[in-house]
Amino acid sequence: MGALNEYTILPGGNVAYNDRLYLSDESKADGSKDANVTRSSLSLAVPKYELEEASHGLSVGDLARRASGSWVQATADTLANSFAVGMVAEVIDTDTFVLQQVGFVSGLSGLTDGSTYYLQDDGSLDTTPGTTWRPVLIATGTTTGLLSPSSPAPELGQAVDFDPTGVATSSVIVRNASGGWQILKNNIGTVAPTVNDDSGDGYDYGSSWIDAVAGDEYVCLNPAAGAAVWKKRTP
Repeated sequence: MGALNEYTILPGGNVAYNDRLYLSDESKADGSKDANVTRSSLSLAVPKYELEEASHGLSVGDLARRASGSWVQATADTLANSFAVGMVAEVIDTDTFVLQQVGFVSGLSGLTDGSTYYLQDDGSLDTTPGTTWRPVLIATGTTTGLLSPSSPAPELGQAVDFDPTGVATSSVIVRNASGGWQILKNNIGTVAPTVNDDSGDGYDYGSSWIDAVAGDEYVCLNPAAGAAVWKKRTP
């Protein structure tokens, strides 16, 4: 019986970034499998997936999303269109591409080192947010960056397009069904709301009303003009 080779297992902390690790490249023919790699280059290894999509039309640097069973370019024009899964890292042919989800990316162009890039309404990237706020990467050079697509949300201090005239101080900003931002009017009063406290007064589904005298809180279930429905929350 042949003897088993014994190997010393080194903790990651004992391997320097410029140390070379030797391995067998099983994609090569016998006699050509020997290969080596440094720990620093391994740190750049990230999840990538080769995907097939007939006539996908995607380019390197595009953000991709899944829609109706197909891979399409993500855009920031609506909330639904902005849910990117990852970035196209390589286009193999018209029907095949490589998708990268996170980590170090290269092959881009025109970036400003240190800037945060956001998905735009047309699917491109820029340093200002699109209609839907989705940061995508931080540039580490003019052609490279660290990819980390975030969930769409308002950035602290981001301007939201609305007219604040007459807006009550108790109002809040919420995401509406179309992916935009709107003011949700609330009220703190001394009486309970009535059917006439409706959409004409700026109330909407989910608006809150507090009767400070009785200590009751109400939520608007329907803001219909002249027929608003308010429900008192159970303590």
